Amino acid sequence: VWQYYCHMPIGCQLRAPIYRAPNMEVDHTALEHRVALWMSNYYKANGIFIWAGNFEWSNRGADVWKSPDFSGDAYRNAATHPYGGVHHGNGFLVYPPRTEGSPVLPSLRLKVLRDGMEDIAILNAIQKKYGKDAEAWINPVPEVFQHPQYFDALPETLLNKRTAILKKLRELTKNGK
Repeated sequence: VWQYYCHMPIGCQLRAPIYRAPNMEVDHTALEHRVALWMSNYYKANGIFIWAGNFEWSNRGADVWKSPDFSGDAYRNAATHPYGGVHHGNGFLVYPPRTEGSPVLPSLRLKVLRDGMEDIAILNAIQKKYGKDAEAWINPVPEVFQHPQYFDALPETLLNKRTAILKKLRELTKNGK
């Protein structure tokens, strides 16, 4: 099972409005990018796919660093401009180099996803070591989220859960467990 993140997959059936689900767009909070990985781990997804996560900037042709003309075609036809329309950088994880030969620039979303991957690595290591005994104290439900489209929008909730998990782990390792 894989989870797929994009603004609106064609032909999908949703239980709740799309805006309630975590997504990878620029104007979604960083928490959403991180909690999405917690959800993927909880529901035992083997991986995630992010729309445009591997976007090839060198084929754009136009200078993407110029300010978009929101009165022209780029605004009316979102597919022709990566920052136009309702998608707001949907899934873009890196940005093109400002000068030729420079490296691509990581997005904040990519950095937050890295943090989420570190969280998942910790959770998986705990699960591997403690098995069923760890399920109660690493379970993110109901504090962090209750359903793939219903999560606590306060970043402190996820961070507090992470801290509680690490405190419990420290306690166990101090006691030789």
